[in-house]
Amino acid sequence: MSSAWALSYTVMLGLGVQGKTIENLRRERECVIKIPSSNLWHNVERLAPLTGSDPVPAAKADKFRYEPRSSRRLVSRRRLRRWLFRRGCASLKTLRR
Repeated sequence: MSSAWALSYTVMLGLGVQGKTIENLRRERECVIKIPSSNLWHNVERLAPLTGSDPVPAAKADKFRYEPRSSRRLVSRRRLRRWLFRRGCASLKTLRR
């Protein structure tokens, strides 16, 4: 994703057809937009030079790097569904309402 901006309840995303974002959207068929508070901007900026592509495409190699995610931080869909069920949500869609 190259850019994102919001106006009220509308968010405009800048997407290229060859990026990882499009691949993920086609696979998952949903998009979650998280807007961090202003005191977290340092954390967000630390993510800026990362890419989800391994190996890093040659066109990105000079500006981006790939770092595998820690398996301790990954949550399986099954575990997430159990967590939602315990809180009375049938799915992520229910949670968004």
